[in-house]
Formats: sequence, structure tokens, C-alpha cells
Amino acid sequence: DAREAAILTEGLARHPARYQAAPAEAQALLAQGHAPVTPNLDPALLAAYTVTANVVLNLDELVNR
Repeated sequence: DAREAAILTEGLARHPARYQAAPAEAQALLAQGHAPVTPNLDPALLAAYTVTANVVLNLDELVNR
């Protein structure tokens, strides 16, 4: 719904600054998993999108469909 979309959009707008202020946190998040990180991507932005995708994938609507 529109409320959920607004929450996701606000979070995505807020997270890059968080990870720019704490680059070690971004690197720790991006070190998870098996896929290598493409070196030309901004780690703070990639971490922000990773967190946002994680939220979307954990929504009940997605899990229960």
C-alpha cells in the first residue's frame, strides 16, 4: 500500500548517509553471502539497497503469496 511504499522510500533515502558515516558497517553487511561485490559500486548505496531489499523480502505479503 502507499504507506508501506512511503516507509520504504524514506528508509532508502536515509540509509546511504548512515552507511557513509559508518563505512565499516557497510563493508560488514556487503561481506555477507557468496557473491562478490562489484568494486565500482558505492558501498554505502549498495548497503542501503541491500537493507531495503531485505525489508521487502521479509514482508508478510511477499512470504504468504
